[in-house]
Amino acid sequence: QHAALEAKLVEFSADKVPAIREKALHGLVRMKGSSAADFAIAMRTSDPCVGVRASAVRGLPLTRIALPSLLERIDDVEACVRAQVFLRLADQPEAVDELGGAALVRLIVGLSDRSLSVREAAGKTLDAWQQRAGVLLLLARCDLLGDEALSEAAATNLATHFPEESGEVAMEWLGGKRKSASGEASGTEEMAVALLSRVWLAHEAEEERDEYLNVPLLIKRARAALASAQRRDSSSTWHSFLLRQLLHVLVMADIGDEALRRQVEELAEAVLTNAPFPSVSSEISPDSNSAGASNSPSALDLGVLLFRRCYSLTQGYHAHTPQYQTLEARCSTRIVLFVSEICQPQDEGGTGGTQTADKGTDTGGEGADATFTTRLSLKLQELNTGIRERESRKASLVEQKQQAVAEEEFIKAHQFVEDIKNNALELRQMKELQMKLVNQRDNNCLRVLAILTSLLRWSHSDIVRDRALSESLHQIVQPIIGLPALSQELELSAVMAICHFCVRDGRAAKCHWCLLLELLRSLRQGEEPGRSASDRRFIRMRASVVASTLSDCARLHGGALDREMILSAASALAAAPFSARQVVLEPLCSWFLTLGHVFFETHLLEPVLEVQWALGWLLVEAFKQRAVCDADEVDDSMGMGTPEKRSVPAEGKAALASASARRRLRGASWVERPKVEEEAADEEDDDSAEATANAVRLTQFFSLIPKLPGKHGAPM
Repeated sequence: QHAALEAKLVEFSADKVPAIREKALHGLVRMKGSSAADFAIAMRTSDPCVGVRASAVRGLPLTRIALPSLLERIDDVEACVRAQVFLRLADQPEAVDELGGAALVRLIVGLSDRSLSVREAAGKTLDAWQQRAGVLLLLARCDLLGDEALSEAAATNLATHFPEESGEVAMEWLGGKRKSASGEASGTEEMAVALLSRVWLAHEAEEERDEYLNVPLLIKRARAALASAQRRDSSSTWHSFLLRQLLHVLVMADIGDEALRRQVEELAEAVLTNAPFPSVSSEISPDSNSAGASNSPSALDLGVLLFRRCYSLTQGYHAHTPQYQTLEARCSTRIVLFVSEICQPQDEGGTGGTQTADKGTDTGGEGADATFTTRLSLKLQELNTGIRERESRKASLVEQKQQAVAEEEFIKAHQFVEDIKNNALELRQMKELQMKLVNQRDNNCLRVLAILTSLLRWSHSDIVRDRALSESLHQIVQPIIGLPALSQELELSAVMAICHFCVRDGRAAKCHWCLLLELLRSLRQGEEPGRSASDRRFIRMRASVVASTLSDCARLHGGALDREMILSAASALAAAPFSARQVVLEPLCSWFLTLGHVFFETHLLEPVLEVQWALGWLLVEAFKQRAVCDADEVDDSMGMGTPEKRSVPAEGKAALASASARRRLRGASWVERPKVEEEAADEEDDDSAEATANAVRLTQFFSLIPKLPGKHGAPM
């Protein structure tokens, strides 16, 4: 009946005048049930005009197809658009049933938005959802394991916005009155209860927490969760999450009784010995979706914090008095001694009877751990050599068999077939033994390095005056990185531990400076053609750790490092290969903002070409041109194509055009990293989004440079 009117409004919704587009949207909103109108409104949610975007978001129908367009506006730069997202959801509370866990947690975090209007709108939405589902069910529907830091922020918002209901849930859980969960659905609810209780308790006054805490019961529950988390089954993930929440609560508890302190210390030892911990690669990799990829403390971090709690050491600022340093040194000594117990040597049978005989083979460092790990590493080195020999022999035997068949020497060809089978059997057996030895050696070494890294992360001790902590670098970490046949994960963990020591101690940074520079320069080798995707990923992760360490050490240890060493860090960062510049982007900007005067003073005497070149390519990255996409694709995605294209779209097309078109509309770079064929299938199609984000950060960097104190900012 109103087809002509609808077609005209759809046409006006793509007009080049923003006021006309906005008025057209007001008319399209009233045409309920029209897929063409819904599609036109959804297309305007990414309009360049703020008013048009806000009107489109406010009138968008909350269907399963249109919800992704609405949720994209959560991160809109304009507060009025973000507020309209929440107001639209508040008008239709039942739409919460269509939201996924990741989207729901992002919406709840909107309650702490920097804009007051957005916070008020988010409060109205949460009030409507709470009346419909309740706080606990709302949090249980969130994706609590995807990003634990975001989940904690969402739980904090719910606990502060609904304190009474959250307090009832928390007191019931802390008192042990809730039944233990069983099954996946119950496990999700148990995670939500534990997280909500923990953040609610954290916001209570410290003197009131003891009223709600039963420390012996919490210790018992933590031990049970630890035992369940060690099992490799479907419930181990949420048991590990539950364990971390219980440890968080115990860290907040007041441990004044000596018998209670011993129980907590025994629990901390059990956590450090048996608790699962995330791999270092998952913590460093920016595209990891695992729980370890977040900044939340791991179980080993919480175990170290429990040890510190037993020695009356808490987080926060403390004056470095001799008494405080003594407590820090005692705690560090206790943890390092515990680490040495984990490193006790053992033979394959676990009896330790061959320790004396094997001391003659110790070539990898000092201490008990070096004897055990070096013996396994030498076996691994022999196995790796044997595997390479058999792989090359396999290719040779196949070639000889083909030649014998071509010459009709069938008896000889049959013999080659038997040799190929025997070689394949030996190769399979050697690979199985290799995997077993790698697991046997790496499990202990990775745990030891993770404990030391956690200790360095949370300790406030002066390493110069803490003999146990400083000696652990020479007695434990350096022997591990000197082992032969290192796996990538073990090498990455050892490099990260050394980098933590370098950031904390200027002397360690000076001793390892050449090593750090060499590791960063090896980034160029990783970008050579022919490298596998796993090798390239490993080299980039290692270089990202080293790049941040070089920048931090240059800024923190100016007294221990001379001018040449400080400039060498900038030169190494500036010379990163083109395809891996994103690895050194933030460390290089940090170096310029803090140590730009060193570069400028040296540049006045003699030009520092590498650093000067770095300023040039940073400028290009910040102000580069944008590629122009195909006109038909843009017209189709903007709703400005032919009448046939602008006719009623199919349900699949209502998902708002292709992802590549939307990316190009935001601006694709003419400087994009070349993709290798092996990883093209694994990488997401987000180079342009990453380039845009980097350009925004670099624009902020160049706006800060002229405002730096001193006379070097403006010339740079």
